[in-house]
Amino acid sequence: MELLQFVAREGGVVHRASLREQGFSRSAVERSGLVPIGRLWLAAPGTSSLLREAAAHRGRLACASAASHRGLAMRSAPELLHLRVGAHANVPIDGVRLHRSAPLAPGHRLIESVPDTLAGVARCLPRLDALVVWESALHEKLLTPGDLRRIPWPAHVARIAAAASPQSESILETVMLHGLRDLGLPVRQQVQVLGRRVDFVVGRSLIVETDGLSFHTGEQRRRDLEFDARAALEGVHVLRFDTMHVLERWPFVEETVRRFAAQGYVG
Repeated sequence: MELLQFVAREGGVVHRASLREQGFSRSAVERSGLVPIGRLWLAAPGTSSLLREAAAHRGRLACASAASHRGLAMRSAPELLHLRVGAHANVPIDGVRLHRSAPLAPGHRLIESVPDTLAGVARCLPRLDALVVWESALHEKLLTPGDLRRIPWPAHVARIAAAASPQSESILETVMLHGLRDLGLPVRQQVQVLGRRVDFVVGRSLIVETDGLSFHTGEQRRRDLEFDARAALEGVHVLRFDTMHVLERWPFVEETVRRFAAQGYVG
């Protein structure tokens, strides 16, 4: 593998030790056009500014910053730069949150491992925000449900791991799933009903669907109406909530579902 191909595979910033381990000579490195960042790192032109900043501070991209860099779903962008640093690094940096806990998976890369990223967000973010990241990682297959069971998570992180669903396909589904669970209702996810997969079945006869903006097409809307009509003929009720409902008007969603439950529709 050529040097620049290796650097690209590593994300655009590489530790000098990694280049030595791959057998690249000093002269090859000098001819490569890589830009030094401090004593230990080299960056390809155009590399992410987050990675460059992590290298400049002798840290590794961590927690919410690592999740954002990997393109995982998040309820809001991180306000601070999160960096993993050595246990004895104690110099505060404006706009940076330092993480000093021992990593689950040490390495030379400038971004921490996926398990370390998930453990970080479980500690740093509110529970629902953390679950959005975890379920996005599962959906993107960055790790599997089996991985969640095998990794020796700390106690608080293990509770997030146990709650994370591999079936959520969007932020809306994550927020809806855990909102319904928090109401104490029996919820099944990604269920086949009348020949179609629905997001949630609550109890026996209430379907809850989350409709993102990408599904607001005329043909999709017609199919939804036809399905809702068939479901009504079978005694099944369908509730549909859009992005604004789920993310901005949750009290309306909760009240509506509670009233259906009180009338016996989820028994």
